[in-house]
Amino acid sequence: LAAARIAVEAAREAEINRYGVWGSGEMAEAYEAMHTVTTWLTVWQPFEGVISPPCMWHNGQTGANYSLFEWDTYFSAYMLSIDRSSKRVAYNTFIAMTKSITPQGIVPNGAAAMWRSWDRTEPPVGAKILHEMWVRWGDKWVVEATFDELMAWNDWFWRRRRLMPLGMICLGSDLNPGADADPLAGTHIGATLESGLDNSPMYCDCPPSNASCIDTDNLCPMDGRFFDNETFHMQSYDVGFNGMYMMETEALANLADVIGRTDDAVELRARFEEIGGLVRDNLWNEETGMFMNRLSVEREGRPDGWLPALSPTLFYPLQAGKAVVSDERAASMM
Repeated sequence: LAAARIAVEAAREAEINRYGVWGSGEMAEAYEAMHTVTTWLTVWQPFEGVISPPCMWHNGQTGANYSLFEWDTYFSAYMLSIDRSSKRVAYNTFIAMTKSITPQGIVPNGAAAMWRSWDRTEPPVGAKILHEMWVRWGDKWVVEATFDELMAWNDWFWRRRRLMPLGMICLGSDLNPGADADPLAGTHIGATLESGLDNSPMYCDCPPSNASCIDTDNLCPMDGRFFDNETFHMQSYDVGFNGMYMMETEALANLADVIGRTDDAVELRARFEEIGGLVRDNLWNEETGMFMNRLSVEREGRPDGWLPALSPTLFYPLQAGKAVVSDERAASMM
């Protein structure tokens, strides 16, 4: 036991000393903090290898004492990938999340050994994270190993998350096979969870003075909701989700170039241009000088469908560049 303690302490000291490659002072401390929060929970699974899930949450259905939440997990994989020493764990974590894709093509909101969120995803960031890792390390095999799933996910967005009549991306929650075990599936709250912003006031349209206007635990009044129980779509063209989809689609097109998937690259760039044009032409609000979320249906007190809630997500179209946001509009947003 004494020898083991000496070995562990020596390994710990060597690891801390290695942080010096990131400089001294604040940079080294920042890296140590980042490395600590991404590796505090490290598990081994027979099909996934060593991975670093973002949390230990489970709901009694997971078959594991951890859960992979989509964008949390992808961000964790990215942070791990910055350092060569944890690159392998980063790739394992990224692959585990991506391979949890459902038969419908959803990289789910949450996943573990025996469980998936069958009804919903979260903001699409997988291809963007993978492209960043590719730029840093140039490991083509990871792109080849996960491209089909990321493409299927993009296809699913195009097929199941385009809100009519304009055809922009929206939030939703589908009653797919397996989703019946989740009481939130096929509901307004389930769709809110797809945003990754579980308690955001953007998704409950009632006066700010209403203290119960939070969209969790069924506290949002029924007349504050805008969810279609037939299409399972939230009836709002969401600026943030469209911005994320454009970012993801452009990154996936670039990855298609890397592995010679020319037809997919062409299709993805066409989707980027279509959504970008729709956002540019329909979600810019001249009065606020911002992109704003907008209802797809008429609603009392909401002229032209504009929703008043302000959020950092309204800046997300900037990720698409000048093809969507002119210099003049960008300046207005600032």
